[in-house]
Amino acid sequence: MELNLRGELHIGGVWVDATGKILKRQALTHTRGRQDQGARVDPSDLRPLLNNTDGRYSPDNPMGPYYGQFGRNTPFRLSLRSGPTFLEIPENGGDASTPDAAALDITGDIDVRVDLTLLNWLQPLPGTTGIFDLFAKYSGSGRSWLLGTLNDTLLFRWSQDGTAILNAQSVPLPIPAGGRLALRATLDVDNGAAGRTITFYTAPGLDGPWTQLGSPVVQAGTTSIANTATALKVGDATDFVFTEALGRIHKAEVRNGINGVVVAAPDFTAQAPGTASFVDSAGRTWTVNGGASITNRRTRLSHELAAYPTRWHPSGKHVWVEAQTAGILRRLGRGTKALDSTLRRRIPSYGPLAYWPMEDGQTATQAASPIAGVRPLSLSRVDWASADSLPSSNPLPVLASGGGELPMMYGRIPAPATAQTSWQVQWIYRLDQANTTLNTYMRILSTGTVREWYIQQRDTEIRIIGKDDDGTTVFSNNFATGPDLFGQWIQVRFEVNQDGANVDWQLIFTDVGGDAGAASGTFAGTVGRPTAVASPPDGYSSNLDGLALGHISAWAPWVGGNGFTAYQGAIEAWTGETSGERMRRLAAEENLPLTVCGVVAEQEPVGPQRPDAILNLLQDAADADGGILYEDRERPALRYRDRAGMYNQRPALVLDYAAPGLAPPLEPTGDDDATANDVTVSRTGGSSARAVLEEGALSVQAPPNGVGPYDTSVTLNLHDDEQAGPQAYWRLHLGTYEGRRYPQVHVMVHQAPELAEQILATDVGDKIVIRNPPRWLAPGDIELIVEGYEETWASEFQWDIVYNCTPGAPWEVGAVEDPERARADTDLSRTAAAIGTTDTSVYVDTPVEPVWISANPALNTNPDFATDLSGWFGNGGVIERVAAPEPKPFQGAWAMRFTPDGVAQFPNAGSATVPVTAGQQYVVSGWLRCATSRTVNLNLNWFQAGGSYLSTSANGITVTADTWTWFELTATAPAGALTANAAPTVSNFPPSADVLWAHQVTLRPAGGSPFDFPMDIQAGGEVMTATAIADSVRDAFGRTMAGGWGTADSGQAWSTVGNAADFSVGSGYGAVAQPATGIAHLTLVPAPGPDVDLYIDVATSVVAAGASLFGGPVIRAADNANWYGARIDFTTAAGIVLTLRKRVANVETQLATFTSGLTHTAGTFYRIRLQAQGTTLRAKVWLATSPEPKTWQVQATDSALSAAAGIGTRSFANTGSTAVNPQIRFDNVQIVNPQRFSVARSRNGIVKAHPAGTDVRLAKPTIVAL
Repeated sequence: MELNLRGELHIGGVWVDATGKILKRQALTHTRGRQDQGARVDPSDLRPLLNNTDGRYSPDNPMGPYYGQFGRNTPFRLSLRSGPTFLEIPENGGDASTPDAAALDITGDIDVRVDLTLLNWLQPLPGTTGIFDLFAKYSGSGRSWLLGTLNDTLLFRWSQDGTAILNAQSVPLPIPAGGRLALRATLDVDNGAAGRTITFYTAPGLDGPWTQLGSPVVQAGTTSIANTATALKVGDATDFVFTEALGRIHKAEVRNGINGVVVAAPDFTAQAPGTASFVDSAGRTWTVNGGASITNRRTRLSHELAAYPTRWHPSGKHVWVEAQTAGILRRLGRGTKALDSTLRRRIPSYGPLAYWPMEDGQTATQAASPIAGVRPLSLSRVDWASADSLPSSNPLPVLASGGGELPMMYGRIPAPATAQTSWQVQWIYRLDQANTTLNTYMRILSTGTVREWYIQQRDTEIRIIGKDDDGTTVFSNNFATGPDLFGQWIQVRFEVNQDGANVDWQLIFTDVGGDAGAASGTFAGTVGRPTAVASPPDGYSSNLDGLALGHISAWAPWVGGNGFTAYQGAIEAWTGETSGERMRRLAAEENLPLTVCGVVAEQEPVGPQRPDAILNLLQDAADADGGILYEDRERPALRYRDRAGMYNQRPALVLDYAAPGLAPPLEPTGDDDATANDVTVSRTGGSSARAVLEEGALSVQAPPNGVGPYDTSVTLNLHDDEQAGPQAYWRLHLGTYEGRRYPQVHVMVHQAPELAEQILATDVGDKIVIRNPPRWLAPGDIELIVEGYEETWASEFQWDIVYNCTPGAPWEVGAVEDPERARADTDLSRTAAAIGTTDTSVYVDTPVEPVWISANPALNTNPDFATDLSGWFGNGGVIERVAAPEPKPFQGAWAMRFTPDGVAQFPNAGSATVPVTAGQQYVVSGWLRCATSRTVNLNLNWFQAGGSYLSTSANGITVTADTWTWFELTATAPAGALTANAAPTVSNFPPSADVLWAHQVTLRPAGGSPFDFPMDIQAGGEVMTATAIADSVRDAFGRTMAGGWGTADSGQAWSTVGNAADFSVGSGYGAVAQPATGIAHLTLVPAPGPDVDLYIDVATSVVAAGASLFGGPVIRAADNANWYGARIDFTTAAGIVLTLRKRVANVETQLATFTSGLTHTAGTFYRIRLQAQGTTLRAKVWLATSPEPKTWQVQATDSALSAAAGIGTRSFANTGSTAVNPQIRFDNVQIVNPQRFSVARSRNGIVKAHPAGTDVRLAKPTIVAL
């Protein structure tokens, strides 16, 4: 593997190849990123030795060729050749184009796609619009269509006439951290509903899988695309002043029609480096233009020359420079000057006539103005830099007469360049203690009819007075106000406008960050212009001592002017903007290249921007969101990888422990470097929240129940206090991960050149997966997050890289509709009985509700096609086992593909038939995907004696092409049905193009949620796949028999105690006849464990007469002499009394009793729930057709019987009963806890026996993301 390393210096405006001057006696080592999670990223670093024998790298050597052009922070980059080629678009622009052709003159439906890696996603350059033109047939002389981005969205623009434009935009575009994304837009010019539809997509590459970006954009009116002679371009794709995309373009494609014929398909990955022209697969000739080039040279670092000391041998024969190059973070980190306050930074940029921030220091005597030509504002008798509670400002002065001379203020306002008909003065104030007499807060001097404007205020009102040049009052208006003008910062806008022969004025008060109130008036006259702001002539009243004042500005005009906008947002210090919005805005203001990955609008809201150094402000926002701020690898710029972008990643690098490339050390550690089990998060200037892990292996409990306290605290600039709690729990989650850490992963790239493309793409925050770890490590994949790395080039043929890593598992979080991550775990689940190494049924007890979601076991086999197609056959078509097409909403890897023969009317892929019982309900379900948009079916076919067809329960759904859709149908087996099968079907003589894929197609007894299966669970380190979870005992008595109860629906055989002739099953229940009194009858099945949660319905055939009839469930029943039970006493008064009882060694004891308000009716079922957990027994009874009561009605504690035994029923007619031929009837027997899991074993290579009580949980439980 030859790397073809190249080092270049940017000298004299061009890149100069310095490769030949890099001495090879020392390996090149590049460090990048951070050492560990939570730390801030260090500047990347490289220490090359440069041959300086001719003095070219001595900047003060006038004989050197680079004299005057070389010095500190000279750009330096290092690159190598590897991987596929691409079209590189550099900073000086460029494109690839093909001339107009008839095939490109698409006027109807169109499908446009481009696959690219950008360095400057969504970051407009100064002086350009926010549009990035990426792929277009669009110019000033002829506009057809354009695919690009605009303001965080995908943009599709087209013209019907070649001039007027039409637009459609997507929802915000998620920017991938690696920069590579395929974009797609389709235009349906006539959607059949008098409109047009534009649909946007994204994908990892041009080959898909495509994910729709938001909902289709539907617009009124049909449309068309102009047929122009404009060339088709990719890259800098138009001649308009749009922002040029910087980076790599891999492929592009234009189709005539949606999913139609390909008419242009430049594939830059198939071209040799340096190719200037080529013909694509559609016959289009492409030419590379401008600064663009086809290459496979990849930049590994983009640095600045930080140090370059010259060293030499005493002989003078060897002279070299011990250079140090570093990333942009080094220079930015050296700048410690705080940025101005948000108001001071923003207001001058909007061009006021005058502006005085009044943020001057404590010893100031006047307020300076940053506006050229504006004199300082004089202000006396104030405490300068005293009011510091306004986040958008540095401290402001406070009036402080102190009983002496009154404060005086005067600031002259220059005249506008041209006469204006409106003007405005703004300021900000705060007075905590309201004055109770009217005092002047602001006096404004002006020309025009009114020469002096007095704005006066007190606790209950404001007054505005206008006086002419003689001091005569032109108007005086009073307005009632409330207390909200005191005790907080208030923005005031005073606006004056010429309205014909009248002057309109308006005074607007706005709580900073709150509501606005206004007063207004009008008078006959002229508006003039403002000339000064001032205190009252004799100074501010001592009543106003404590008044803080600042950020006074004057504007002309104000109608349609910038005065309002200048304060907007900045006055609140931009609080509430997201972390990405904060970073983007700061970067734009400082002209600092920065790319924010992810969806900016969904990132964490941040608090006020306070004066600080630019790098600190950026890091402040990054810390609040929890992502990583780091250096761009390919240009002197920054990147921000948001926290959400690290959730549930696809791995950037997949390594196999047994394959070449991975090298020592790969050593897990069990240290406590990252442990934090007591986390406090404080909001800057606000409240705090604490999260503590109270239980578990890494809890604050003392060993062995925990590890003891590991407390930590952090202060974050959050928007509001409510954010602190989730932030604390997220950090607690990261700090209490129980798995091992692998601090470093060493890869020898030259030993595994096939990994080079993955290595080149892997960067800070990416995920690494190591498969097939050795048996002495924990089973399963090793998942890691890259925090940084060190790569070394010892020669042209040797490339080593050592990644600094932290665990990746904590970043796997819950995701809606994700087949693996949308499941919440249960609490304290455990095996109810021991499990052998070959057992495929596992009984799981969950003592804390809710229990696990359920679905009955599948009757058909091989629903996931994991190894073959056994149990399936094609009818009217061909079935094949294939990799399941992406994107897929399930975990399984394989699918059955069914291709119709184009002849059959109802071609289908059918499962083998399974036995069914007429009258019972069944559910057929599974995932289907069709190559075309049409109606497809997952049918349930019924068959009768001899296997002849009986009928079909159809389940047709109209699906979108190439989209997996869930099908589920519950149906009752018709009379005569003996068998059934599941049949994915494409009906109505489909063509062979209507290919159907199927996955996880099952036919089950109805009940539960098949959608949620299969799922992976873990017990004792072994991962198993649960294909079904059902009641451990279940019987609905759908059979008919005499002399016993036979076998329950869940498979257990009923045993009976009593005369066998008294037991029967029919009419949907199990019956126990009571031909004599005082004789107990029992029915029992084995229980999965001693703790059970049992439901049983109980009824009698007749009402009680002479004495009560008794019936109910028993548990832990060894025989008629030893059991616990809940008994219903059906009384002769038609009452229902519930008792909790035990019988030990034939001695029966009543433990608790409850007289219900139910009235006994013969033939009516009443439901009993009996639960045993350890020594706690409890029960309740209610009408079976009514909702279950929320509270237990009887409860007791008893320890006499603790072993698992039988569960079932006990019944008898009490002595003295005169009821005629009574039956006690039972139905719907269910043990809902423990549950029976049907499992496939050893999914992670581990299989072993597990004792009762082994912890059971999801293999990958849902973690709630921040």
